[in-house]
Amino acid sequence: MNRKQPQEWTRLGNVSPKRIFEARLQAHYASQIVAAFGAAYVARTEDMSHMGMTWGGGRRAFISGSASGARTLRLALDLDRFELYALEPGSEFIGVLDRFNLKGMTFPDASKWLRKTSAKFGFDPELIKIDFEGLLDHPLAGGGEFTYDGGEEDLVELGKYFSNAEYILRRVCSSTIDCSSTYVWSALLDINVMYAMEETVDKGYTLGMGLIPGDKYLAEPYFYVNRYPDLAADSLPEPPAPGAWRTRDWTGLTLAASQIVKFHTTQEQLQLVERFLKSSTSILQNL
Repeated sequence: MNRKQPQEWTRLGNVSPKRIFEARLQAHYASQIVAAFGAAYVARTEDMSHMGMTWGGGRRAFISGSASGARTLRLALDLDRFELYALEPGSEFIGVLDRFNLKGMTFPDASKWLRKTSAKFGFDPELIKIDFEGLLDHPLAGGGEFTYDGGEEDLVELGKYFSNAEYILRRVCSSTIDCSSTYVWSALLDINVMYAMEETVDKGYTLGMGLIPGDKYLAEPYFYVNRYPDLAADSLPEPPAPGAWRTRDWTGLTLAASQIVKFHTTQEQLQLVERFLKSSTSILQNL
C-alpha cells in the first residue's frame, strides 16, 4: 500500500460516505489519546492550537505538537494502520519511539499505554485528562474494543477525506491573506482553517471553513463554511447548489459527501468543492 500522503485531490466514492461512519467514530475516540497528549504537555498557545492536531506528515495521520520532557516527542494516530505512535519531532512521520496497535484493545488499554509512554519519556502522567464529552455514544465509552485493523477500506476512505480537505483548504487559502494554519480539533474531529482578514475583523467577525467527518445531524462527511459570531438564521439567501444551510448549533453552509461522490472524476469533485468553498465564503462575507 502506498502510504505517502497525496499532494492533490484523490477521487472519493470507493466506499459510500455513510458507510464510513463507524470508522469515523472509532477514529474519533482514538484521536482523544493524541489530543490528550497535546493538551497536557505541548506548550500552551493563545489560540489554543497546542490542543489541535496536524494532518499528514507523509501518512494519513493525526499528529500532536511536540512536547519536551526528558525527551522531545509527538503523538500520532495513523489511520491506515490504526496504530498510535510516539514519534521524534519533525515535519515527517519519522523516529518511531513506541507504538500501540488498537485492534482488539479498549480505550482504557490505550489510555494506559499513553500514561506509561508519557512517564517513560519524562512526562507526568497525572497531567493527562480524558473524557468523552461531546463525542457520540459508542461501545468504546463503556469498555468496548476497537475493531478495525490496518488497511481496511473504510479507514482508507476516511483518510482520503482528510487528505483532500487539507489539500483543498491549502489551495483555497493560497490566495488569501491572514488565513490560519490547518488544524484538526478533537471535539468534532474537524479539520479547518480560520480567516482573520482585516476586512472581516473590522466588521466584527471571522470566517471558518473545513471538513467534519460526520456528526449527530449528518452521518457522513461534509465541507462547511461558517461565520463567528453566529448569524441569525432568518432571511438567508439561496445556498450555492448543491450545498445547504446549516442552522442547528451554528449557521453556515454545508456540502455533503453524498453530493460530491455523484461526480465520478477527480477533476469534477475537486472543482465542485472548490467552487462551494469560494462561493460560500463570498455569501457569508456579504451578509
